[in-house]
Amino acid sequence: MKQIFNSDNHHNNIQKRQLYIIKQLNHKLVTENAILVQVDKRKTTVIINSKEYSKKVQTFLTDTLLSTITTMLKTPETWPLI
Repeated sequence: MKQIFNSDNHHNNIQKRQLYIIKQLNHKLVTENAILVQVDKRKTTVIINSKEYSKKVQTFLTDTLLSTITTMLKTPETWPLI
């Protein structure tokens, strides 16, 4: 009986610690204006400033769009028929 009680108490302490860590992380994200971002297919997650993230996304989209347009202009056979 003592082992069961200690086991439940230990499990409860782990849950409390996890909840504390989540609350601290959330507070840090809010105060630092940061977000969690999945960065690759392996589900790696990083913390990044939201303004920096927006700039990186904008740069990526602009570069991708310019690259696509440049490729299309070089290869007229890829142009859509209107």
